[in-house]
Amino acid sequence: MYPDKKLLAIDLDGTILTAAGILTPANGKALATIVEDPYYVVCIATGRDVDSAMVFFKEFGLTGLYVVSSGGAIVDAEDGHAWRSFPNPEPISQEMKKSHLEHAVQEHRTRGTQELVKLAILNHNEEDAYWLGNEIDEGKGMEGLRADVTPILGSDLFAVDVLADGVTKASSVEQVAWLHSIEWKDIIAIGDAENDKSLMENSSYSLCIGDRMREFADVKFPDAEKGGFSRAISHLRKEHDRL
Repeated sequence: MYPDKKLLAIDLDGTILTAAGILTPANGKALATIVEDPYYVVCIATGRDVDSAMVFFKEFGLTGLYVVSSGGAIVDAEDGHAWRSFPNPEPISQEMKKSHLEHAVQEHRTRGTQELVKLAILNHNEEDAYWLGNEIDEGKGMEGLRADVTPILGSDLFAVDVLADGVTKASSVEQVAWLHSIEWKDIIAIGDAENDKSLMENSSYSLCIGDRMREFADVKFPDAEKGGFSRAISHLRKEHDRL
């Protein structure tokens, strides 16, 4: 008998899915296994916006409350209804715009990824997000932004998270855990990127997929493409009584 129910907070892209957004058979089987395990409450915590996340939730038949937009909202996976959302800081200052763009540049230079453009300004629609490109593309919109930013990044993928102070994946996962009477001592995190840091630092046990967050993890596993998530779940199930 397992001593306590655990909440498992899991990132999506780069963790369950490969960098190309593919769910491998091994990782898919691992996710199905852990979702069906009565001793775990699974909470996917993704940087995706609601619409993008719902595509995966519906495809996989997931139910329950999950965290989207890097903590910007908690949604019901069945219908996309926001159980709770957190407003952006207002007004968004020029300094904040500049700092987030600089972070995006550094983040994706580090990753060296080559994927389609992804502009994620939390709790805003695409039109509201044009401010990011105004100083670069003089208001030409997303196409102009893509054309002008790509040479700077060496890639056409970049994401920017703009959240109110104190809003993180961890703060939203904590609220989901509270609904299940689960405390941080019984929360386990699995992630691969900077926006998973708050989860990995607060959880009782953390696992990283790939190398980027290994300094914040208790155990490291290979990239999702190499079955890292599947191996992480196998590890957890073997170690549950000890955790």
